[in-house]
Amino acid sequence: MPFLVSAPRSIVPGLDCRPDRGAEIVRGVQGVEAVHAFKLGCWKGTLRSGLDAYVQAVGPYLNGRKLIYDHQKAGTDIPDLEDALPDLVEAGVHAAIFFPFGGAETLERWTRSAVDAGLSVIVGGHMTQKRFLWSEGGFIHDEAPERIYRLAVQLGVREFVVPGNKPEFVEKYKRVPKERNLICTLLVSSNKAATSVRPAESLVVGGMPLLLAFWSTPLMLKQRLLNWQAR
Repeated sequence: MPFLVSAPRSIVPGLDCRPDRGAEIVRGVQGVEAVHAFKLGCWKGTLRSGLDAYVQAVGPYLNGRKLIYDHQKAGTDIPDLEDALPDLVEAGVHAAIFFPFGGAETLERWTRSAVDAGLSVIVGGHMTQKRFLWSEGGFIHDEAPERIYRLAVQLGVREFVVPGNKPEFVEKYKRVPKERNLICTLLVSSNKAATSVRPAESLVVGGMPLLLAFWSTPLMLKQRLLNWQAR
């Protein structure tokens, strides 16, 4: 499976906002070389406007950069819904994020369907909030995230979302592809990680903060990204 972004250090701003605001952000960060893609969120992004309308709003300003669709959280449903994935390609999306808490069959079938449709697949298994794992008082078995990442690697996935505010787990999940001597990309899902994430270590290409861009002006965002790029 080809990499969506092959650069060692990149930034993926999150467009969790209205389409007009998203277009303003995409336009505003032009010239920031480290920005290779943008993440479209479902809940605060495309829910009311629709995916087609959102892509049409930001498309003229992409200049070759990619769109990642985050259904928040895709992969929690039944395997049969795999037949909807080609619609993302028709809408103009280049990649999709899966958090396959719906089980191994959903991950397997959705991944294969996405690849067949021409989508890059990015898989997450551990989220940033408190009380997520069973041992923390949550609902997800402590071994589930690593099992998700391992199966994803077996399926050919090479790009993963990891919780940037939980560095001990980031280090743990880095070892999954390294055991197979594979080069993978980690998308660090924490805005705060933008100041602490390090360049690639060994065979793991690390460090793509998913920045929640809706709270800042495009000028402020651009300056922050340029500062990060210069590190």
